[in-house]
Amino acid sequence: MEIQQKELMKIVKYYRIHNKVSFIGFHAVDPDTTWYFFRAKNDDFYILEASDYIIWVCGNGEPPKYLQADYYKDFSYSFKVKKWLTSHNGLDKTNESGDYEGYLYWASNSDRCVMAKIDGKFSDYKIMNLVSKIPPHSELELAIFEKRRISCESVSEVPRPADQDINILTKHIQELIQKEVLELAQKIINTDQKNLSEEDLSKCNYDLFQYAQIWSENDGDKFEENILIELNNQSWLALCEKRDFPSLFEERNALVFLFKRYWHLIKKIPGPKFLPRKVLYLLLQKFELKSSGELSFKTMKGYAEDCKIYLFKDELECNFYLICRNIKQTNIDQEKTLLQQDFNINIAQFYHLKNDCEKYYYVCDASEIVVDSNSNNIDNDEKYYFSVAREEF
Repeated sequence: MEIQQKELMKIVKYYRIHNKVSFIGFHAVDPDTTWYFFRAKNDDFYILEASDYIIWVCGNGEPPKYLQADYYKDFSYSFKVKKWLTSHNGLDKTNESGDYEGYLYWASNSDRCVMAKIDGKFSDYKIMNLVSKIPPHSELELAIFEKRRISCESVSEVPRPADQDINILTKHIQELIQKEVLELAQKIINTDQKNLSEEDLSKCNYDLFQYAQIWSENDGDKFEENILIELNNQSWLALCEKRDFPSLFEERNALVFLFKRYWHLIKKIPGPKFLPRKVLYLLLQKFELKSSGELSFKTMKGYAEDCKIYLFKDELECNFYLICRNIKQTNIDQEKTLLQQDFNINIAQFYHLKNDCEKYYYVCDASEIVVDSNSNNIDNDEKYYFSVAREEF
């Protein structure tokens, strides 16, 4: 995987020639090595060699006097090295890899790099078949490639820096997935559902499948993995609904809610506050409940960051749940799925409102029901969404 253009500019700055040169093109020298060509305004000529293995650095040998390429028949060259460039003057004996001279640069695709000024002028050489445009790769693609490459690497005489540790790279991949899913979430949330095209949803589904798969391969948190899998499933359902039942798309689609939920969880946006028992019983009265006798409050059962669940029991010990969210949710089927996935609660029935048999959510301003001594902590625009359900006996 090629070093990206942006990083090449960083590399020439590392070798202290960034004000002198411009990138000309690159070519593979062998399956493990690529040369990147740079030309100065005065026609001076530089080559960045990027390879899996460069063994002469860190005191393991003398810098070579020539750069040789003879693996490919259409790219056979020999360049005399006038000078090997370094990142600093003198010796830096604090360097952890032993590269005291500063010859070595570690690229983000895991390549080891060295840079040479070539004897003669660029125009003296008739260099053919250079590729001038570098194929673009995302930061996530580069990180995955780097980890896989390092994982397969045998012990090297030139040790890698601490930041190329497998555990650090795994954490970095997880952070990049979160970053890209958040960008995707922002795009979907900010687009009017009527304007979401089949093409948008198809790409969304493809990307989410990749993210869920990569997350699983990189030992990500299981709870977050389940959210990514559900996002992928719902993006496929949304695509089918948009194509086959466009008039019902906004009513059935749960994708926006799940993206908002993911946003809240990753950004660590506070969930709904705990409510006193008196308020809980008042909320239960909003629903057309059918229970054996009166309900008695027992406890709060496990909860996610965006959700609080209050457990009640009737006289026959049946479990009833008052579910509170601070993200708009109107899809009762999706609610049932989330309760099963997140809390292992299998719902037998949801109850509709007393004043509307077609509505299963009671919505109110958080400020109406939250008792908080510090009223400044309450968002006046925040709403709470309540539903009530009975668990399978």
